[in-house]
Amino acid sequence: MGIKKHKKEIIVKESERTGKKRILPIKWMLYSLLCGFIFLSCSEEKVKSSSEEPYISKPLTEEKCVNFAEQLHHSFADSSVTYVESYIAWEEIRNDITKNDPLRIAIFDSIVKKFDVGNEFVELVYSESDVRFITYFSEEENHYLVFRVFQEPQSLNFYEFELRGNADEIEIVDVYNYFTASSIRQMIKQEIFFWEGFGEEWYSKLTAFIDLENAFRELISDGKLKEAFLLTKKYAEEFGELERFQNLYGMICEISGSSELMIGYLEDELLEMSKLEKGRWLSLFYLRSLQGDYSEAMIALSNLEKEVGEDLYIDFLKGNLYYELHDYESAIKWFNIALGQKEDVKIFHLAKAHSYAAMGQFVEAVESLLVMEDYFEIDGYDWKIEFAYASEFVQSPEFNEFLKRLDGAAVQ
Repeated sequence: MGIKKHKKEIIVKESERTGKKRILPIKWMLYSLLCGFIFLSCSEEKVKSSSEEPYISKPLTEEKCVNFAEQLHHSFADSSVTYVESYIAWEEIRNDITKNDPLRIAIFDSIVKKFDVGNEFVELVYSESDVRFITYFSEEENHYLVFRVFQEPQSLNFYEFELRGNADEIEIVDVYNYFTASSIRQMIKQEIFFWEGFGEEWYSKLTAFIDLENAFRELISDGKLKEAFLLTKKYAEEFGELERFQNLYGMICEISGSSELMIGYLEDELLEMSKLEKGRWLSLFYLRSLQGDYSEAMIALSNLEKEVGEDLYIDFLKGNLYYELHDYESAIKWFNIALGQKEDVKIFHLAKAHSYAAMGQFVEAVESLLVMEDYFEIDGYDWKIEFAYASEFVQSPEFNEFLKRLDGAAVQ
């Protein structure tokens, strides 16, 4: 009823009381229409502004991180170094470490070239090592990718990339190397704090150290390990004991092939590592293996696997440990597990053949070697040297037939 009455009052008609036309209601109508237009336009603006709310970035997801990891992996394989480096938050690392101090900034700009993560991975790829993304995990709001690097038996290494960003863009906050138990940020900070201790002489001291590194690598490439060690010792006395010299000494120990030197080096490394650091498990694995304590080595490997997830090279290293324990059947089982995941790795096939040879199963050993023909050229190997320790196998009819077959294939 009220609505009908209201409409009646708006329509121009004679007044029942005065007979005059109702002018005011018309003014009200025009005013109402004006207000209506204003209200509608304001309402449209409200709707428009609500539809154009500020963009809220979506959180970083596992899918986005894994896709990013695959892109990184391809960049390693394609030697696209700049692709990797462009995602590292260098500016933030620079600001965080230098605190706008002119001396620290100068040192940072001089040494940052040494921390070329992309080149490091590319060099590993060129050296025929296998660089592969293996797992993603998150801790609260932090996101991590783990890459595995493998070159030879018991030379496993892991790199952990800490990520930050959202569903649209990602950057690498830090890179953690399990074996050296350090990150880019931590390493650069240590370097800067060290060189700034020399004050105005920092640049000449840094130049002298770079010369040392170049001389050291020349001696290493020439096989002059003793001279290389004496050189590092001389500079260590001049500069003070630093982690960099321990790393150079570790390189000497590894190249020397001396288990005694390696054991001493790894024991020193472990003393420097926190018990909470993941890299400790890898170092413990090496140390216990060299000491012949294979049960403890297996525990270290299992703990490493808990940290980084399942990995075919961890499976392969388990096979190595069983081989050292003379449990060849278990060794073959783990070598087969590794081969089931990746068949084009020479050392997997060789390890399996060695296990069969050690068991006296010469037919199976030869069959394992022949399977390699599907993936590699095997006629270039000196197989007698490869199995020199297994004299019974080398002298067996099965091994000689294997060699004849290779000779026949070479002639054809």
